[in-house]
Amino acid sequence: MDENGNFLKSIRNPALNIGGGASTEVVNLLVRESCKIFIAGQFGFKMEAQLKANNIDYYIKQGSAKNVVQKF
Repeated sequence: MDENGNFLKSIRNPALNIGGGASTEVVNLLVRESCKIFIAGQFGFKMEAQLKANNIDYYIKQGSAKNVVQKF
């Protein structure tokens, strides 16, 4: 979102069909994209630990990306 609340970008989950190591793949993407906040419908304790280690705030929310971000 920009400062006016406009939705700017969503990225397809590159680890959607990966078994092990998915959280590492996603967190690496977030770091490359300079992400400061991560919003998802769910994630596990490994993902949570990696987000914390990379100083990325995280929230669990349900709904379409646009609607969740606008409400956020």
